Amino acid sequence: MYGNRRAEQAGASRGTGAGREICPNLSCDHGKYLDLLESVARVQGVKHVFVGSGIRYDLLMTQPDAVLEKVIKRFVGGQMKVAPEHASQKVLELMNKPSWSKYERFRDRFYRITSRLGLKRHVIPYLITSHPGATLEDEKELLEKLEEDGFVPDQVQDFIPLPMTRAGVMYHTRIDPHSNKRVFVAHDRSEKERHFALLRPKQAKYRKLRQKLLGDNKEQRRPPRKRGRRRKPLTKYFSGRYNAPKQGEVNDDL
Repeated sequence: MYGNRRAEQAGASRGTGAGREICPNLSCDHGKYLDLLESVARVQGVKHVFVGSGIRYDLLMTQPDAVLEKVIKRFVGGQMKVAPEHASQKVLELMNKPSWSKYERFRDRFYRITSRLGLKRHVIPYLITSHPGATLEDEKELLEKLEEDGFVPDQVQDFIPLPMTRAGVMYHTRIDPHSNKRVFVAHDRSEKERHFALLRPKQAKYRKLRQKLLGDNKEQRRPPRKRGRRRKPLTKYFSGRYNAPKQGEVNDDL
């Protein structure tokens, strides 16, 4: 968010600039950020400048394709990590994060550009389990979203409470300070392991626990789908990465 600022005449309160919805008074121009990366790349002895993580994908979505194209071509070495963190709308609201659909639109746009450029670049979602408010059903909802895209996560972060944060308050009090409503919190180690195991299919030590939580029948372990046309997966992930999408598999209206 380097170089992003709110208009001086805006009277928005603290914390409302870039949460679930971007404040219309927030300047999302990435020009200064790209200039900073370019200036680092010009330093004598620097061969490459790569941004592995830290870019706000929802802010980047406000920019034209040329901006994302430049980031991909010049500053993404192989993987670009972004942080949707979860798929459950309830949990995302507690995180003050954009909806999962916004991440999907960014991901689709990313692969449309890499396909056009003929580059092998990959988007890796950063995910969190056991966040305050997240139940096992919420973790299963996240798992279902990942399965629809054929994505198998290599890494998942178990929630760690930090002081002076909304999530930290919820973890210790089981109350959301914004609404004063009680929220579920996975506190003990065994409960947190159940959440973690659902999103770690590659880790052998969680295999039995995961099978117990999901059940033997693959159809029984998924939340019921809404009726209607199912969105065709763009492509298949492998080892936490995408293959480049085929033409026609990405929505060109994004």
